[in-house]
Amino acid sequence: MPQTLAASALQTYLECPQRYRLQYLEQLPRRRSGSRVLAQGLQAALTEYYLRIMQSSDCRPDLSALFDQVFDGRACSDSWEEERLRRRGREALVRYQQLRASQPQHLLAVDLQRALQLGPVRVSARLDRLEQRANASLTAVLHRTGSRPADATAAEHNVAAAVIQAGLSTDFPDARVKVEQHHIQQGIVWDVTKSPDELDVWLAELGQVAARLAADEEFPPGDSSLCCSCPVRRHCKVRPKGGGN
Repeated sequence: MPQTLAASALQTYLECPQRYRLQYLEQLPRRRSGSRVLAQGLQAALTEYYLRIMQSSDCRPDLSALFDQVFDGRACSDSWEEERLRRRGREALVRYQQLRASQPQHLLAVDLQRALQLGPVRVSARLDRLEQRANASLTAVLHRTGSRPADATAAEHNVAAAVIQAGLSTDFPDARVKVEQHHIQQGIVWDVTKSPDELDVWLAELGQVAARLAADEEFPPGDSSLCCSCPVRRHCKVRPKGGGN
């Protein structure tokens, strides 16, 4: 059991201990699909875009052009799929820029890490950017670039959001801290901020989850509805691809 764990790893264990074992303990190869490459390209383009803005507040680079530069089409099955995914990526980023244009913000930082002790492990989480909004809130933005649909349950049980909110609230005790998930492909923004009481309860639950992870020897399968998006499903003996639920 590592002493430090990424929030994404604890999130994986929370959703499916079996996937955690395959992906993080056995480190079996993950499926490299076109949709995963699209998500990686969107993330890389957004990070580069906001880093350039941080370097010069007057700079407004072409986000679609940045995406075309960083998108790696070698994992696509053919040139038709590559062009289809490139088009999807450009369209998603254009919609996202239009969505963000209506929300005035002052960019404070890009690509930050925060960490928090949860039970027996220290959990680290990455926030994509930190903004000061017109309403005086200090807002942490988490990009979600994959195709998995946004839903209220996933938003409520988000590990990274809790770690980041707790970390920023400690660093800036007088600020009104907010955390948002921006689902780039769906064009959806979720406010995943918890009240102080809700945050305390959720962090206590996550401490118990981390303790279970440290003691787990079985790693049972989790919610079968998530199997379709599992990148290590071909290695799963419980619910292999094509084997039903």
